[in-house]
Amino acid sequence: MAASMLKNYGRVCKHLTKVDGSCLTQQIRTKFIQRYRGLPPELAKTWKQKKEEIERIPPEENMAVNIGLVSNAANPKLTRKCLRKMKTERNLEELERKSRLNELEIPIEEMKEQDFEGGGQQRIHSLASHYGIFRDLFGDAYFYPKVNLKVGYSIEGEEDMVDPVFHGNTLLPEETSRAPCVHYKGEPDKLYTLCMTAPDSHLENNSKEYLHWMVCNIPGSFVDAGKTVSDYLPIFPVHGTGYHRYVFILYQQDQPVFFSIQQTSRNSTSLAERTFDTLEFYRKYQKVITPVGVCFFQAEWDQSVRNVFHNVLDMNEPRFEFLPPAEAVPKQELWPIREPFNVYLDRYRDVKDIGEEVLREKLRTADPFKPRTLPRKFPNVYTLPKDTPSWLRMKIHEQKLRKSYWKDLDD
Repeated sequence: MAASMLKNYGRVCKHLTKVDGSCLTQQIRTKFIQRYRGLPPELAKTWKQKKEEIERIPPEENMAVNIGLVSNAANPKLTRKCLRKMKTERNLEELERKSRLNELEIPIEEMKEQDFEGGGQQRIHSLASHYGIFRDLFGDAYFYPKVNLKVGYSIEGEEDMVDPVFHGNTLLPEETSRAPCVHYKGEPDKLYTLCMTAPDSHLENNSKEYLHWMVCNIPGSFVDAGKTVSDYLPIFPVHGTGYHRYVFILYQQDQPVFFSIQQTSRNSTSLAERTFDTLEFYRKYQKVITPVGVCFFQAEWDQSVRNVFHNVLDMNEPRFEFLPPAEAVPKQELWPIREPFNVYLDRYRDVKDIGEEVLREKLRTADPFKPRTLPRKFPNVYTLPKDTPSWLRMKIHEQKLRKSYWKDLDD
């Protein structure tokens, strides 16, 4: 077959070269594309095989489920329609007149509620998806917030000031030692449940969470009137584990519910009893509760976490040390060229050996009974003996200038 193709190809070339060389090039290129497009027949899959692969995986397994209430945020067209309606309802002439006369008063809270109804729900949903809140708490499910949940931690000594919880902002554990203030606009004839969990803090099982706070059967917006299932437990991100997420979920109840969870008492501080699973909890009560609000923050270890472990949890504080990956260095040579041998050898020394050398020098020059001497303004103005080797001269200069790893002498 290949021989016959080459024979026909030669006849076409012979015929077209007599007419026009450019025509010959175009004809060959077109024929090549038509003949050798795609994979060869022995590797390409037939339509029947492709269809079987598509039908083998049910499409429902890859589709996330919306477990929230019906919201305009799920449909961008309805969101834009809601924004246009808000604009048309405003009396622009009256606003312009008050603005011109410096009589315009902007209701901040009303503006925030309008923003939440307009595009805020979609933004909160996008942020929660970006930080993996739905994935780690509800698996393949998600929801659009129907209630604008506002949470803030009061600042000690400042009654009117709070540290707000938005959607991914960072707070210090010291600032979150007490139960927060919660505000939302709930329906008076509805009951709500507020739950605070930590999906990143479990010490033994990465798929579990710790329950920090839970209040159920909240009438309307009065959180203090609800039944406390679990008292507030201060957060405790472990040292060396980076930032942890802490999530507040607000559920709307269809009827009064008395939740049964693992812990034995509401003020339990046992981590085993505080172990929680949001997905399992929702599956158990999904017929009577619906998530309608979410907000979350991030926190990293500080000194107050040690007090939580020792005085609240009554246990030793676990600590993790992050070991950075070893630096990629070239293979060591026997005779390095144009490199100071001490700098070259330091490249292959253990980091702990270098730290020990710096610590020894620091202890040698420090006196616990005398104030610390300040470094000289011009440390290298004092000359070294002429017989000092060049490598030692470089090392002493770096040590005086606090360069390289000698900068730790001033800590």
